[in-house]
Amino acid sequence: MFDRVEATVGRVTILVNNATYSVRDSIENLNADQLDKHYAINVRAMALLCAEFVRRYKQNLSPALYGRIINLSSGQGLNPMSGELAYAATKGAVEAFSRSLGAEVGRLGITVNAVDPGATGYRVDFFRTQGKVGSGVADGPYWRARGCRAADSISGFA
Repeated sequence: MFDRVEATVGRVTILVNNATYSVRDSIENLNADQLDKHYAINVRAMALLCAEFVRRYKQNLSPALYGRIINLSSGQGLNPMSGELAYAATKGAVEAFSRSLGAEVGRLGITVNAVDPGATGYRVDFFRTQGKVGSGVADGPYWRARGCRAADSISGFA
């Protein structure tokens, strides 16, 4: 993938990991297959893309070069997400990985951020059908529909 992008637009200096896998579950029906699917997309793919980004960045290191890695999270380090345990676990892993990676690559000029984009229309619509919008469960900065302010959406800087 990096080869194709570099052949088209040149050196990659920004990586945005936005892919996600999410299937509703509960502790009663959580199984290895669900965990593996969530992990493969939400953690493994993200981590491997970050590793390749850093390898290529180091090969092209120059004083004017900067690197940015943005990993999309869901704020699971801050709030629970019952009914989506596998998803919550993997997005919590994204936040922990991002903090640790930032500490490791900051000296190279690479910043790493985990960003919680806030609720999507899907989430707000789901909670509205459950009668929870307006009840305090789905209100607040992490439950705004279709958009958020940057200050509310940062899960962590590294």
